[in-house]
Amino acid sequence: MQNPNDIQVTLGGKWKENGKHQKDMEVDWMGYSGSDLNTGNKSVMWRLKEDADAMFGQNSSKITTSHTNRESSSNRKPGGTMALVAGWLKDKVFETGNDPYGRWVYTKIRGNGGRILTFVCTCQVCQNDRSNTQELGE
Repeated sequence: MQNPNDIQVTLGGKWKENGKHQKDMEVDWMGYSGSDLNTGNKSVMWRLKEDADAMFGQNSSKITTSHTNRESSSNRKPGGTMALVAGWLKDKVFETGNDPYGRWVYTKIRGNGGRILTFVCTCQVCQNDRSNTQELGE
C-alpha cells in the first residue's frame, strides 16, 4: 500500500509517478491512502482514467475512490482513499465499495474455486489539526 499524500492529476504529478511505480513493480492492486483528490469532480476522474489507460492499456485497469463530503470547487480535497486494479486481476473484480467520508475503499476479487479475496485501503483521519474537519457522526 502506498501513502502518497497529495496525489496530483497535473501532467508529471504524483499520480503518474505512483502508477509507473505500480506498473514497474508488476503490482496488480495498489491502495492509495490520503490521496487528497476531489474524486467527486468528473474532470479529476476522467484524468485518472485517462492516465491509467495510458500506463496500463485501454480499459486494462479499474479505479475505486472515496472522498469526503466536504465541498470543494478545485481538484484537491483533504483525505480520501483510492485503489487501482490493473492487468489480469481487473477482470476478476466483481464488487467495489467505499466509505462516504473518504476513509476506505474495498475491492472484491473472485478467485479459483469461488474463493473471495477482499482488498481494503484505509486512511486514518488526523486527530491533531481539526481546522479542516467536520463532525462525521455514525
